[in-house]
Amino acid sequence: MTSEWEIVSLGDYCEIKNGYAFKSKDFSTSGVPVIKIKNVKPNQIVESDFSYIPEDIALEKDKWIIRKGDILLTMTGNRADGSPESWVGKAAIFTLDGKYLLNQRVASIRSKSIELDTEYLGYFLSSWESQLYFIKHSNSSGGQANISPDIVRQYLIPLPPLAVQKRMVSVLKVIDEMISANQQINDNLAA
Repeated sequence: MTSEWEIVSLGDYCEIKNGYAFKSKDFSTSGVPVIKIKNVKPNQIVESDFSYIPEDIALEKDKWIIRKGDILLTMTGNRADGSPESWVGKAAIFTLDGKYLLNQRVASIRSKSIELDTEYLGYFLSSWESQLYFIKHSNSSGGQANISPDIVRQYLIPLPPLAVQKRMVSVLKVIDEMISANQQINDNLAA
């Protein structure tokens, strides 16, 4: 275990897997929810407007089941046009219970090292620095910006000691809770 901060490539510490290209005819009005680009916002999974795959098809696609704690990353989006919610490289930790499948152009990132805290990585990949990296390293096709799994694997990230990662996460969680409480107050005042 190291006591110094290191700079490491994401691919050395994480497994990165692309989603599955479901056919439009496979989707139905109920079944197993599929997480698409539209469901991944900066540091948030949007729990509405899901698309569904029937259970029998989902059973055949169990390789693309998302695990709680996976970090989801959008591989397609805009460069710096529009709002940050539409940019390529949005990241969020998957915190939902139940069975969900991963759609194409969304990747799951899973730490394969005890030296890398998933929550720390989730916060780091949601940072402005990470967002700019993915925009800068994307290529365009038909007006959309795309990143490849190799671009994600090559991303160099700071890796502080695990205890430091956990302290950083605890501070960021407090800030998130304060933001959420303020949002609730604003919503109540607006109502």
